[in-house]
Amino acid sequence: MLNRSKLLAYRVLGVMGLCAVALAGCGKKDQAATAPGGQVVARVGDEVVTTQELENEFRWANIPAEKQKDPATVKQVLSELVLRKYLLQQAINAKLDREPSVLLDLLRAPCASLGKRLCIAGGWRQTDHPS
Repeated sequence: MLNRSKLLAYRVLGVMGLCAVALAGCGKKDQAATAPGGQVVARVGDEVVTTQELENEFRWANIPAEKQKDPATVKQVLSELVLRKYLLQQAINAKLDREPSVLLDLLRAPCASLGKRLCIAGGWRQTDHPS
């Protein structure tokens, strides 16, 4: 049972990482020369983590601007981002991205994310939902 839950956890992390890198990696040429958001703050294999990605993580975690300057907060958020990118690389190396269940999760993820954004933005009203 424990092995099954660990496998599921790795799959979830892999899927989340694949989504993040897929969205962040669209149209990249030379990462060092054209890093979006400017400065590279970390490297994970041949991938980079930029200031823009770090700021996006702060936004997703709802961390207030004053806490974003705290070295301990930066270290924690950056560590989580680097770990996700590392796990993504390992999942791709293990060819988990080719498993049918993972592919279905990847196809579903953008829909879920956009739907969540719509609800957060207040664009979804009960009257919009067909009964």
